Amino acid sequence: MYQIYQIMPGETIETIAQKLGTTVEELRRINGNVMVMPGMNIIVPDMGNNGVIVYNVERGDNLYAIARRFNVNFDNLVRLNGLNPDDYIYPGQEILIPNDDMYITSEGDTIQGIASKLNIDLNKLLTLNEEVYVSPDQIIVYKKENTN
Repeated sequence: MYQIYQIMPGETIETIAQKLGTTVEELRRINGNVMVMPGMNIIVPDMGNNGVIVYNVERGDNLYAIARRFNVNFDNLVRLNGLNPDDYIYPGQEILIPNDDMYITSEGDTIQGIASKLNIDLNKLLTLNEEVYVSPDQIIVYKKENTN
């Protein structure tokens, strides 16, 4: 299993690997040879339950069908996996399925705008996310309010 990890200021791929008890090679195998920057999200071996489902692509699958099957936002599915909408996926490939309590930021988003869009109190949103840079493709976690 995997989870999303947000890079903090001053961290390197080496310090992240050491902190998480994994290797640089494993992080590069999962993410490619990425240049890490604060606020950027990378995929790391699972350290606990983060609500992201790992799905193994089956023959005949495509991104649209997977999004429909799991009832998730297509754009979030594509962005979470670092794919383009028309990318080819192949059997056996692992795809991360976002949960309902995940928002992926876009260019121009503000924390106040996100809180308003998600209909959540700004302070609660900030409490649920250790650090928020609101850079494009940052994952923001929130809990849907029970409206009953």
